[in-house]
Amino acid sequence: MALLAQLLASVADGNPGIAAEIILQKTQSLVETKLRGQADWFSQNMPLLRLITKELLGTPSIAQAGSSPPESAGPIFESVPFPEKLEPTDPAILGNEDAISSYLAVLGLNADMASELARITELEDLEDKIRQRFLDQTRRQNTALRGYAAEANRARNRADILAAAVGERLSDATRSQLDAALTTAASESVGAVAGLLAYLRTKKPFTDGLIKELLGPLGQLSKDWNTVLANGASRGFADVGGSEPTKLIGDAIAKRLILVERSRDLDSEVMDLRTVAQRTRANIEAINILARGEPPTQAELATLEQYSGWGGLSIQAVQDRVPEGWVPEQRGLIHEYYTPSHVAQAVASALRPFLNELVDDDGIVRALEPSAGIGRFIRAMRGDGFDKIKWTAVEYSRVSARLLQALRPDAEVYQGPFEEWVQGNLDRMGSFALVVSNPPYGERGKAATIDRDESYRYRQAYFYQMRRGTEYLKEGGVACFIIPYGFLSGTGREFTEHRREILLSNHLMAAFRLPSEDESGKSLFPGALIVVDAVFLRSRGGTLHDVVQEDQRILEGKFFEDHPGYVLGREVGKSADDDDVSKKPRFGYQVVGSFSRLPEFVERPICRDCTVVQSTRPARERRPAAEVPEHLADAVKIARRVNSYLTLVAAGDESSLQRAVHLQPDLRAALLAWNDEPPERKAAIAAGVKQFPELGALYSVFKAGALIPQIASAPEYQARFAGDVTDYPAIAKYLFGQNREITLSAISTHVTSLGGNPPDIDKLRATLAAADFAFVSGGDAVVPPDIYYSGDLWPRYDEAQRGAAGGDAFAAAQAARLLKLIQPATFAEIQAEPRMGWLPVEVVGSFINHVLKTTAHDSADYSYVRVLGFLTLEGVDYLDLPLKATESQLLLLGYINHDMQYFKPRKGRSDDDTEERRVKLAEHFKNIFNQWIETRSDMQALVTEAFNRRFRGWRTPAYSSDNLSIARWNEQKPLFWYQNSGVRRLTSNHGGGLFFDVGLGKTRTVLATIALARQQGWARRPVMVVPNPVIYNWVREINLVLPDFSVGVIGSKTRRLVRGERKGELESETDTPAERAAKWQRFKAGLYDVCLLTYSSLARTEMREESLTEIIRSSPALSREIGLRIRAVEERIAYLSKLRRLDDEQRKELEALAAKFAKLRPTERRQAIQAEREAEFVAELRMLPEGQDHDPGIVWDELGIDFLGFDEAHNGKNLFTAASREGGPPKFLGAPQQASGLALQMFFRSAIVRRHTGGSGIYLADATPAKNSPLEFLSLTSLIDDMVWRRWGVTDAEQFLSQYLKIEFRNIIGTDLEPQKAPCVVGFRNLDQFREVLFRYGEFRNAKEVGLKLPRPHSTQLEVMLDDRQEEKYQEYLAQYESAISRSAFDEGSGHAALALLQRMSLVAIHAELDEPPMPPANPLNPRKEVKPQWTFKNAHQASSYSSPKIDAVAKTIAQRRDCGHLVFAENNAVHYWLRERLVDFGISRDRIAVLNGEVTPSNLARQKVAEGFTSVEDPQYDVVIANKIAYEGLNLQGRTCTIFHLDLPWEPATLTQRNGRGHRQGNPNEVINIFYVLAKASMDMARFQLIQGKREWMGAVLDSLASETNNPGAQQDMSPEDWLLWLSRDPEKTRALIDKQRAKLKEEEEEKTRKLAWANVRSIAVRHRDLRTADPVTQARLREDIDSIGQELEKVDSAIWTWKFMVPEVVRYPTLSFAPAESGAIWQTAKYKRKNYADKIIDTAEFGRVQYEPRLAIGYREENSVYWQELEAHEAARKWSATSPKDWQEPWEPFLNAIEESMQSFLRRLPDAPWHFGEARFYLAHEDFVIGVWDKYGKQIVEAIAISNYLFQARLPIVKDGKLSADEQDAKQGHEVLPFTEAGYQRLLTTAQASELKWTEVEAIAQWWWNRSIPRNLLTLRDHKLKAENRGATDGEAKETK
Repeated sequence: MALLAQLLASVADGNPGIAAEIILQKTQSLVETKLRGQADWFSQNMPLLRLITKELLGTPSIAQAGSSPPESAGPIFESVPFPEKLEPTDPAILGNEDAISSYLAVLGLNADMASELARITELEDLEDKIRQRFLDQTRRQNTALRGYAAEANRARNRADILAAAVGERLSDATRSQLDAALTTAASESVGAVAGLLAYLRTKKPFTDGLIKELLGPLGQLSKDWNTVLANGASRGFADVGGSEPTKLIGDAIAKRLILVERSRDLDSEVMDLRTVAQRTRANIEAINILARGEPPTQAELATLEQYSGWGGLSIQAVQDRVPEGWVPEQRGLIHEYYTPSHVAQAVASALRPFLNELVDDDGIVRALEPSAGIGRFIRAMRGDGFDKIKWTAVEYSRVSARLLQALRPDAEVYQGPFEEWVQGNLDRMGSFALVVSNPPYGERGKAATIDRDESYRYRQAYFYQMRRGTEYLKEGGVACFIIPYGFLSGTGREFTEHRREILLSNHLMAAFRLPSEDESGKSLFPGALIVVDAVFLRSRGGTLHDVVQEDQRILEGKFFEDHPGYVLGREVGKSADDDDVSKKPRFGYQVVGSFSRLPEFVERPICRDCTVVQSTRPARERRPAAEVPEHLADAVKIARRVNSYLTLVAAGDESSLQRAVHLQPDLRAALLAWNDEPPERKAAIAAGVKQFPELGALYSVFKAGALIPQIASAPEYQARFAGDVTDYPAIAKYLFGQNREITLSAISTHVTSLGGNPPDIDKLRATLAAADFAFVSGGDAVVPPDIYYSGDLWPRYDEAQRGAAGGDAFAAAQAARLLKLIQPATFAEIQAEPRMGWLPVEVVGSFINHVLKTTAHDSADYSYVRVLGFLTLEGVDYLDLPLKATESQLLLLGYINHDMQYFKPRKGRSDDDTEERRVKLAEHFKNIFNQWIETRSDMQALVTEAFNRRFRGWRTPAYSSDNLSIARWNEQKPLFWYQNSGVRRLTSNHGGGLFFDVGLGKTRTVLATIALARQQGWARRPVMVVPNPVIYNWVREINLVLPDFSVGVIGSKTRRLVRGERKGELESETDTPAERAAKWQRFKAGLYDVCLLTYSSLARTEMREESLTEIIRSSPALSREIGLRIRAVEERIAYLSKLRRLDDEQRKELEALAAKFAKLRPTERRQAIQAEREAEFVAELRMLPEGQDHDPGIVWDELGIDFLGFDEAHNGKNLFTAASREGGPPKFLGAPQQASGLALQMFFRSAIVRRHTGGSGIYLADATPAKNSPLEFLSLTSLIDDMVWRRWGVTDAEQFLSQYLKIEFRNIIGTDLEPQKAPCVVGFRNLDQFREVLFRYGEFRNAKEVGLKLPRPHSTQLEVMLDDRQEEKYQEYLAQYESAISRSAFDEGSGHAALALLQRMSLVAIHAELDEPPMPPANPLNPRKEVKPQWTFKNAHQASSYSSPKIDAVAKTIAQRRDCGHLVFAENNAVHYWLRERLVDFGISRDRIAVLNGEVTPSNLARQKVAEGFTSVEDPQYDVVIANKIAYEGLNLQGRTCTIFHLDLPWEPATLTQRNGRGHRQGNPNEVINIFYVLAKASMDMARFQLIQGKREWMGAVLDSLASETNNPGAQQDMSPEDWLLWLSRDPEKTRALIDKQRAKLKEEEEEKTRKLAWANVRSIAVRHRDLRTADPVTQARLREDIDSIGQELEKVDSAIWTWKFMVPEVVRYPTLSFAPAESGAIWQTAKYKRKNYADKIIDTAEFGRVQYEPRLAIGYREENSVYWQELEAHEAARKWSATSPKDWQEPWEPFLNAIEESMQSFLRRLPDAPWHFGEARFYLAHEDFVIGVWDKYGKQIVEAIAISNYLFQARLPIVKDGKLSADEQDAKQGHEVLPFTEAGYQRLLTTAQASELKWTEVEAIAQWWWNRSIPRNLLTLRDHKLKAENRGATDGEAKETK
């Protein structure tokens, strides 16, 4: 640029007579000088330099006077053409580096690549490589040329205007100013001055002198054009004269320029109507003119122009004033704020100077208006200078579009959403030169889904139109958008991403912020007070790899901070991220000022050397067709990756190199794997080069069998810190991100490398500490706070504590913060039970020994250990316990281990059966444990420590939601923020669960995880196991987001049908074992980027026996099962051996067992049995169903899988089963009876992968991870990590149930319809712990959480009456049902018959004939084989009628709305047929109805075809889809769904969720989706609907509820026979009575639950009061907060339900003795009661004192008139409490000092004779108020009575003499002070004792006698040390040190 400025300046150096030849010589000299200094620059830019020099100094360079001009000016700058073929090269050049270097120099290319090219052995390859490099350079040069051309064209345009005004010569007055002006012009713009030169050279025969005269004014005018036009426009022509620019050219010329610049239509400004009345009237007049259907007159056209849209007006108020069919759309109220005319005119004026450069070759400027309204912009751009524009206008509003067509019949007008126009005009992208729009500012609504490209699902309409609109610009095209100010100034992430997307493809020329109102308050836009910006953009013609440096401030939202002059008014208020125009902007932000026009502006400099990836729209990338062999298709993808990678390396910029570095490892591995392909396959690939030329790249990257260096190693790229060199925290974070570890010295070194001064280490440490960085490993290693203070905090806390103990202040601060984050629980917060596996063995063992000692009189101190989940005696095998343990010990261990074989209580005197005895004894053990541990503070400490170490101390890391950099990802399909976060979690943990709601993009998130894992290098063999129906959905998604991924599909393949009606269609079919094996071999070779495996093929690969055996032995749950099987065999042998008489079968069995085991020693026998049972288990795992074979030669263990994912992971939910417990298996658990084969396959294969990866590598994806049972969470998380639950003490399902489920005994109805009491799962408990486990391993997201706007579901119960046939059958079945119930008491089969009748009634409710299927024809091949009758789609036509109330209700509802899609779910295929036929009867074409079931659509591809035909917005094939369970997963049916019908109801709530999720999900454009539950009145439907609605809630509460416990509605709503009769009964009175009874029962149960919860909360407060005594200050503060919080919750309880609510304030204030959980009730310190009999006489009184916690749980107690206190143990206090009522505790008492007067006098009289009687009052049991009162009134008398006693020497009074504690009894007689026996007195004792000379034993004796308390052991230590030092004559220094 500097060189060109010198060249131009030489033209005007004051010597106009210099000939062209001399100028050329000067130029050549300058070029040579430049070449010598900057040879590299010129060698790279020689084509550009040659072109510019030719243009500026061509022959003739400057026309001489009198010469004739050429015919035309010609183009100023021409792009360098892409050569068809470069100059021919000599074959001898191959391998000759010098020759190649010379050839490159001729082409102007950098010779550095010569050495690389010299290694190419084929001439054609060499030419291709050089051509590619030349084209890349030429493309960059052409980008610069286009910029120069734009500037030159604008200059020439202005020269045209000036030429029309200027004469042959200028006046002499201006000559003196020309020289300086010319220099300014030359340096201002190369393109502008070059354009003027070219114009002057060719346009007119000007002399050199005249050229010189004109250059200066033109250059200055180009610079100050804005001033000239602004003056002329605002002040009129009379005031133009005298301005600086006009002095150069004269006033007359300036006036004439203004006249030419301003067209006629711009002179006469249209005044827009502003008031509501004016606008409404004008709108109605315009509509009525147009509705006539006749061409409007000229006067009527003026009326049409006054139409202003309906924004801010009312449509409803004028509906009767417009013709039918012309009522505007309601959306106009939101979106129709049309551009004011003067704003449109201002934009037109600003765009005018750019029009000439936008003209196409045919002389037309093609312009697009995406949201035209009535064409304000189009109308403004007419007249002089705008006549070349050809408009294409898009307008949503039907009324506005017709108005626009009438006003501008020459324009191409499209009526409809812009999204719709885009879909029909994709081939026109890149064809428009101009885009102008004031787009709608509201949300897009349902139009958002019309654009089929999901990456354009933007919320706001304006940004969609910006993004899509600019894509229609050709390279260099210009756009102007009037948009909300939030786009350029918003700082939110959404705005930043929007700006990034625009800046990558467009250059911001300028932007202006318009006034929102003037000083009088009048708004710029009528009806809206909004702040908007006018944004001018220029298309780059492609996309940058990253935002350029000069645009960074724009990206950050700082444009107007840098250009405050572009804000056209005075800013008021505060700006915010606002693009909501429905209200006044937040914070009152406005721009106040007047607006007439936009300032003329100089376009911001555009980047000339940026690498722009050219857009290839609308052509699509050529991909191999389905018929192309897999190996060839994969080779094509690799070849394209090679080309893409080498292009990035060649580009050389930072962004390209960074991406290349990410791509290189994966590409290198893929190429090496490809190179190892068999020769015959490589030959087949070579044969495909002709079809796919890019395959040649695969053969050019290998030289002598090795990869070329460019691919063998990554390019050199080193990211550098770009921030402030003194920002040490930022540098530390940067270094940690690079290396994952940093030290203080490394930070210091890096600061120095950046040019900064080395920081002082102490100051550096302090700076980092202030930013919350942590220091580890002795203080040098540094960890950022987000890393250090997340994850497992306990190890860091322990290390910090050790550092703090060593005097490290930083470590102490870290330890304090860690402890605050950990929030250790107190014992009060812990729900501990003896069966919980996390309890320390020491605690459980001590408890067992305690029970043995107190119940079996066994005082031995036994030791216990846990072995694989079993608690057993130390040194004793669990199975040998019957031989070694006592009976009581065996019983207790059976209870602890949930082993019902050992847990067999003896039968006592009662008639209870074994289960009842077990239940009672289990409850007894639990109560004993609670009582025992309440008295054992040492055990409490162990429990608390164990609990906190396991369940506290984990803080889930915060995973960033910033955009990920995934090199192979399709940038047009960016991830959502929550998907970015999910990917980071999964990759950081190398495993986990992704549990997103339906429609949130689980598939895409998992694929991004795989891509990032491959990029990071720790996953090379990923496998995703997916359901068979969705496997090709996965393939499609991979092709969309990872288009260069090589995908292996194992288990399924496609083939093209060659005959039949579906000829030519693709169909899927199952792989053969050999085909699967071949694909697995390709997977092992590394030829797949990802492998998709169907669930049905999962078991087809062998697993090694030894691997399975090792897994079994390492799993406590499986070992437990094997162990119990071993015991069963041993017991069977023992049983058979004891029988005196054996039948034949028993004899054979015993002989077989004896042959195997009996002769072996016991130990050997057990080992043999174990080996056999393990082998049996393994054999079952490896066995395939009959007719299936394993994949030959494939072993799962040898595949090297390092990433194993399961889509729809709930397929593995049935892994763990619940064994029998006391009372039998729990009801309402929902668990399976045995593990499913698929779940076991998933478990063992996951375990093998984890062993290969070191414990990780398993990924789960599911929307409904647990559908029925809580055990499903246990099963699924065990796939991720088999240690996950063991860390929490859960080794098997029984431990899980004990720890996390509330199991209570309830009265239920069994399958025999008999009432029974059974254990029931009534809810969750310890949910906070449970959720922590789930959230540690899983990412849970729902639509509401992520802000995803889904259609609002509107659920309706569509109730119908049964028809006569149905009612008749119902009556018959109901009578049979009642009869079966009555007989079930004595007939076991009747109960089962009753259940079958209920099922029949549910079928009849759908259709009267559904319970009686037709008999199928006999099988001629096997006529004896019994054929079960059933309805099918094929035989459904045999029904006598297709009609039923339910079916007809659905058909009628669908027929009433045919403009959208309808989903109908019903399980029976015959119902599908009947419904389809009834829909046809209601007028719906059979062709528009699709059926999804196993008969009609048996294959995955057929089902997918139905889904695509239903969801297509543009051309839907179906309006109704009738489906059953095959549509629940994997099919997206949301595209047009407006209604969902449930003709029947499933039993599982999750199934109902999956049904609704097919349509209610992301991508559904409807604002509301109607869900109809079709229910038959007075049928089972109503009851089942109530039941399933309740069940839907409780599993969701596991994740959503913040409570620690939840209830299971399923357990509350079990249906008894009476309940069913309630719903089925036809007797209204009977039904009403049953309902009232049920309601009363439910109300009582709910109230009882409330009371129990209240007492549980009282206990929680009581335990916290206890822990306050010994807690540190921080914990004390937290405990007090807990007490207040629980108290507030208790205050919310209804006192009518819990009549003890009055006690809450007292319980919160005072320590309390709680009787829960064993019993209800509690007594607080200071409590009092008076109990009266029926005659209202007092029969019992009590006041309660201090709560005692050691050595037993008790409370102080006295009667009302007594001064003596007693100790009541907890059970005794509970008995007293149970005999009272709430009223008794609220009776008034007289002042206690009056009441105890008589008792106190008696007490005082006894003291002189027996001073020890003082202890019998036991004041230490009294509460403090009582003690203080007694001392204040009677203290002196008590001391005097003791002092006069002859036995004073036996007393130990705390006497204070001279400020010191004294033990001399004479001091008491002399009246010295005696300390009170209050708490304050005790504290004074501790102080005065240290000043005394008493020994510790003397002070202890005083404390015990007077207060019944001990003193601290170290109380006198410091005093004693000082005395010893003085006694041995220590020096002054030693004494001082001791002090």
